Amino acid sequence: MARPHKLKVKLRLKNKILIIGGTGFVGSHLVEEAWTRGLDVHITSRKKSSLQNVKGIPLHNHQIDIFNEDALRELISREKFDYIILSMGLVHGTSEELHRVNSAFGGKLCKLIIEERLEIKRLTYMSCLTAIGAADYDVRGRLSTDSTPRPMTEHAKSKLQAEQLFRLYPVIPYTIVRPGMIYGPRDLHRLPLYRLIAKGWLPNLGKEEQNLSLIYVKDVARATLEVTMRGRIFKTYHLAHPEKVTANKFLSTAAYILDVSARQLPISKFQLKLVAKFNEIVSKLKNKEPYLTTESAKELIAFSWETDLSEINSMGFVPQYSLQDGLKETLEWYLHSNLL
Repeated sequence: MARPHKLKVKLRLKNKILIIGGTGFVGSHLVEEAWTRGLDVHITSRKKSSLQNVKGIPLHNHQIDIFNEDALRELISREKFDYIILSMGLVHGTSEELHRVNSAFGGKLCKLIIEERLEIKRLTYMSCLTAIGAADYDVRGRLSTDSTPRPMTEHAKSKLQAEQLFRLYPVIPYTIVRPGMIYGPRDLHRLPLYRLIAKGWLPNLGKEEQNLSLIYVKDVARATLEVTMRGRIFKTYHLAHPEKVTANKFLSTAAYILDVSARQLPISKFQLKLVAKFNEIVSKLKNKEPYLTTESAKELIAFSWETDLSEINSMGFVPQYSLQDGLKETLEWYLHSNLL
């Protein structure tokens, strides 16, 4: 009597998530959060990318040029991801470069998902609050998901363009996340500011108190994974801590944690623009990314970034880190890394 044929069934126990930009400041924290939630974590990286930020985390690293359409198509077709988070982005560059990286790539990804008939559960785009501009120009005095967009920089414009591109693909279950100012370990962009504070100086851009929408990077990662897995499709979520924080409070709290006696350093808008221009020139000569540009200076001058959090609040999400706790952990990382 013939033996019955044994069927080989490959069980897929974990949902797969691809985090594009998973080696960066925010992306590496998304990787940690995804792994904590028991997901099968995949990232993309370039050959020269450092994996230091995700060292020790079990993951699949796909070393490909994501701008190579054939390579990207082959990856998503082969792996059949359940979730994709697009965390990659360019902060500084020409308008053409910003459009190619921050805007056009998202449209290309949507097109490939449709063409390959990928049955994705969610595609989440990491935008930013600056995509809709400061609350200075909103009649309600705070930003909301339906505020009229008034982006102030080319970077913000490219993020808004990406959001608009996603809305052209209603067959894809997408979600958009707009965090406020993100701070935390591994953020080298704000290192010059922390070094200035460590030397006892608190930059002051005027008499008016600037209202910030701050959120610690680990809270960003937790909220982003939450809306990716449980949030509503075609929805935009603003992320920030509900605590009202001014620029001066942020700086003085950092000085207190560093235990330095700090003095106010008054900087006029004109002086800020001069410093930004000088930094652009020096950074270009050294072939380094500038930490301050004439473009980003526009956002520093804005009076308020206060935002409505009703969408993320409706999910029951509560940030775990206060300003004091978040900055303490952030500055300890800088000190431990011998950066301060």
